[in-house]
Amino acid sequence: MPPTQWTDIPHRRLTITRSDLISALEKCEEGEKIKSLNISIVGKNDRESVLRLLSSLGIEGKKEEKLTKYGDIIGVILENRRNIRISHRIELSATIKRKKVLIGLTDVGELGRSGIALQLFKTERYTGFTSTEHPYTTEQLTVYMSPEATLIALLGLYSSFITTSDNIHYMLFFSPEEVDSILAGDKNVRTMFIIKKQAKDILADIIQKKYSEELIVVETILNTKIQEAMSQHNIKSISLILLKLAREGQTYKIYQQLPLNFYKRESPAIWQLIAKVLSPSEVILSRLAKNDNVEYNNLLSAINGFFRYVVLGDRWGLYLAIRELQHAYIKVSSDEKTRNVAQRYLRLLKSLQDLATQL
Repeated sequence: MPPTQWTDIPHRRLTITRSDLISALEKCEEGEKIKSLNISIVGKNDRESVLRLLSSLGIEGKKEEKLTKYGDIIGVILENRRNIRISHRIELSATIKRKKVLIGLTDVGELGRSGIALQLFKTERYTGFTSTEHPYTTEQLTVYMSPEATLIALLGLYSSFITTSDNIHYMLFFSPEEVDSILAGDKNVRTMFIIKKQAKDILADIIQKKYSEELIVVETILNTKIQEAMSQHNIKSISLILLKLAREGQTYKIYQQLPLNFYKRESPAIWQLIAKVLSPSEVILSRLAKNDNVEYNNLLSAINGFFRYVVLGDRWGLYLAIRELQHAYIKVSSDEKTRNVAQRYLRLLKSLQDLATQL
């Protein structure tokens, strides 16, 4: 057959046992974490796919109207995880046939019986396959998955979901390069997921408290706080992707895809201090939450300085941060209402200046 009709996607084969998949399900935290996964299914096709998934897994009697969120769907599967009907050995591979991407399926004829195509997992169907080997650069491809592949995809969704804010869903993934490194055995899987979870918790706090829309704020805070975890687990680098996803009508669109690369630095004491300076309980982030504060621009400039020092390794960035915090202190110290804020800046400045003298 010509390549446009049938193409194997090489180096993407995976074997999983039933016991491993059940074990992964049992590690999911039930309760509030599941309820917070409030991404909705969309349209008639999603509803039919959900019912087909549950039926294929041997889960019957669930009312369609109660399964409108992915958290609800995962919750139902967790309740029945001991008795779900899946193969003892699950062989996963990706194949393209007739403009359809089949994952865990071997033929288009299986689609009506067990093919599942949830809209959330079709978000990238317009741009997902670009290479010189395959003629799909301008093609529209739709992903269909087997029930087992869908179950694994839902675990991935659970693992990657951070939070929802202002109808924007935030997710955190390993970069493709990091995935290759983990699969090659270069890094410990458990350790990498521990660090990723810590990064998710930090990002959730940053997003929910809305310190600032500036990406530089997010990356600087995350970088300082992730250093301790990298040092503890002896990880030299980690590469992640932050995704902002939103629903538009009956589809999902990716609004932003932000690479986040972290490298282990020396001098743990310095990182602990900077992490404390940029902690939610300290004055910088609390004052950044309102852009009408008199010293707001100085704080953004201070964050820029921390970014240069933390991410780029430029020590002059630390001096810039100190200078801008001094300006912030001067602005708030002249107002009786913000004298307490001024004192908090003063304490931070003393700690940072003591640090700067050691560099």
